[in-house]
Amino acid sequence: MLHQMEAALHSLESDSTGYIVEQILEGELEQGLTLIGHLTASLTDEANSIMD
Repeated sequence: MLHQMEAALHSLESDSTGYIVEQILEGELEQGLTLIGHLTASLTDEANSIMD
């Protein structure tokens, strides 16, 4: 489990002197999830209109 966590962290920030700004991750994550939500709703509406 710890090796998996270390590998995941390394894939996110491979520079050993680098750091991750939590606020940026939170903002990008929220925007991405909102975009995915809108896209999913749009595709669902389109699929429903095709089936009608």
